[in-house]
Amino acid sequence: MSRYVIIGGGPAGLSAAEAIRAADREGMIAIFHGEPSGPYYRPALSHFFNGRIEEHELLARPASWARDVNTHILHERVTRVDSAAREVIGELGAREPFDRLLIAAGADPVQPPWPGAHCEGVFTYRTHGCARRIAAYLQARGVRRAVGLDRLGTAALVAFIR
Repeated sequence: MSRYVIIGGGPAGLSAAEAIRAADREGMIAIFHGEPSGPYYRPALSHFFNGRIEEHELLARPASWARDVNTHILHERVTRVDSAAREVIGELGAREPFDRLLIAAGADPVQPPWPGAHCEGVFTYRTHGCARRIAAYLQARGVRRAVGLDRLGTAALVAFIR
């Protein structure tokens, strides 16, 4: 039985898992997602910020998806790939052996080195965790308007104005 490990729980990783499952009904598939929530659509985060969709609408697949396609999702980031041992090691200690490895990790947001970029009310957003922090900030402070700068390299920057 083949062992597949996918690093990245975004659309590329999920599509790869589905394609693997269609080609190999018996293989073991593990996805290192690296976030506490289930896989979601990152492009939809801006719609969540402005209230056009609810948080549950961010999810890329139903909660039962991993079970339905017999795939194990690990909610931890990868710290090391040991190619000699053919094993992926996660930050919380998970160790997943592999015969085939796909890295579909995407990117992390980068805070631009501009003056004021680290001030309160200025955020990068790319992850579900970022969305939750921004939503909490908005609610706690009664923020009504936002200015967004999109596509700044691998990051997006949002400044909120009361």
